[in-house]
Amino acid sequence: EFIAVVEIKSETLCELRKNRFPMKMRPIGLDTFLPDDLRLGGIGVMEIMDGVQRKIDTLTNQFTFGTVQANNPFGFFTPTGNMRDEPIKTKSGYLYPTSDPKSINMVTIPPPDASLQVAINNALQESQLIFGLSSFAAGVESRIDPDAPAKKVQFIVAQGNVRLNTIIKRKNSTLKDIFKKWFLLYQANMPPNKFMRIVGEDKKTPWQFEPINATDFALKSLPDFELTGNVLNTNKQLEVNKALAIYQVLITNPFFAPQTSQGLQALHALTKWLIDKFDEIGISSFLPSVPGEQVQTPEEENARFMQGDTGEPTENEPHPQHIKVHRPLLDDQTIPEDVKKEVLRHIQAHI
Repeated sequence: EFIAVVEIKSETLCELRKNRFPMKMRPIGLDTFLPDDLRLGGIGVMEIMDGVQRKIDTLTNQFTFGTVQANNPFGFFTPTGNMRDEPIKTKSGYLYPTSDPKSINMVTIPPPDASLQVAINNALQESQLIFGLSSFAAGVESRIDPDAPAKKVQFIVAQGNVRLNTIIKRKNSTLKDIFKKWFLLYQANMPPNKFMRIVGEDKKTPWQFEPINATDFALKSLPDFELTGNVLNTNKQLEVNKALAIYQVLITNPFFAPQTSQGLQALHALTKWLIDKFDEIGISSFLPSVPGEQVQTPEEENARFMQGDTGEPTENEPHPQHIKVHRPLLDDQTIPEDVKKEVLRHIQAHI
């Protein structure tokens, strides 16, 4: 038996090696989520879905056949001349010869009952309930949830069908299988003092898990494949370099000049974009809030107050006129109290 190492994207055969694993073991890790004590492995997805798929196929075929019969009914007609006593194929269905003088009579076939559609929907919901991506938070109205695998574990444990320690044992068994195959794959290159060590196997202290690190798999020679870098980190560095180049070009553009309010807003957005390219843990949240547009009239200030913004008067403003325009906001019963407090503070600053 041989093991073929293939680069899938280019369909290139990289290596064809003889399988030296004991008992023809394959270097494939199988993680079965549903345990079964009477079987060597857990029940697979295809095996569980086989019955549900047969149910869906049967109901769908019945629905399709009933719809075709309803849309293409058969009928009877009065034969003339020397016509043979056999059905005549028409566009919609068949016409059968008859001696009925009432000429053609098309049979009305009722379409599939609504209960058949309900049965099909129940089968589809059953398949989603078993291996779908629903969050189960809203029943039939639920939508796709990326956290479904973790939530599935919670729901299965909550139902009492499988205990959590059973799931943990199943995961540990899968990890042991992966580590064992990893060791066997590079056994020829490992130093003599290295041995396979399975965490959690000590019966005296079963809950003492010693961590596994790279030194446990230290090699005395180069393996068949050597990781020289992280492709994700390389792509990240390229993105950062491109972002820096774009920033250096735009920072000299007059549209990003901080002397104007529009330029200051654009510079703020550009800075936040650059920081987000460097890091994704939210450092850009430490930036000060984006400055608002320059307010010229007291009416504009009132509009900003109604939006929850704040403002400070300037030295060259006509303060009496501004106070006169701001004061009606204090007498309006429909203005929220927090807005009135800000308007009052602004008027006191004018005084």
